[in-house]
Amino acid sequence: MRRLIALISLSLLSLSLFAAESRIGVPHVGSPPKVDGTILPLEWRGAARVPLADNMGHAMLMHDGNFLYVALVGAKPGIGSVCARGRTGVRVLHASAALGTAAFEPEKGKWRMTRGFTWSNRDTGSSPEATADRQKFLSTDGWFANTSHAAAPQREYQIPIRGQREVPIVLGFLSFTPEEQKFYYWPSDLEDDCADPGLASGFTDREFKFDPSKWGVLELQ
Repeated sequence: MRRLIALISLSLLSLSLFAAESRIGVPHVGSPPKVDGTILPLEWRGAARVPLADNMGHAMLMHDGNFLYVALVGAKPGIGSVCARGRTGVRVLHASAALGTAAFEPEKGKWRMTRGFTWSNRDTGSSPEATADRQKFLSTDGWFANTSHAAAPQREYQIPIRGQREVPIVLGFLSFTPEEQKFYYWPSDLEDDCADPGLASGFTDREFKFDPSKWGVLELQ
């Protein structure tokens, strides 16, 4: 009996640790960071911080009541990839040398892709045309992140929160070198295809499975 009680207690402790690791409080800030890929300590002061898998990078999080701001910092050059809930499905927010959005809807026990990646915002300059493209993308796609032709290991995201108090999400950074490519993400025990490095790279040539009920949860404070 004592052994059974000990096993039950250990299981409950494991569940509580999982819950703590997969939920994070996100502070409200008055002055949001500029989404330009330059992660300044003053801009991100007070942000919540979560480690990516294997401690190969981290994410910082804050919100201003309208947008969630995410800074992804990889250990090596690479690509940012965030899975977010859409109104009725899942969106994959890709930031490399270009921005792209893929969308999936549940249908008859499967996930149907309703939108594939198309690439834009390759111009990282300050011309009126580049600035207009960024504003257009934020308006039409509903989010924005910085791009990098050099695969810089920093991405800053701006994602609408639509009055939500809890935001299911997957945060990831696909690091690559000539010798290795590996995807690091949070929560680290994720089991659905938001953990797939091919999808994070922008490839959608197969069926995918998602389970947002087991994603990480951001508690907006």
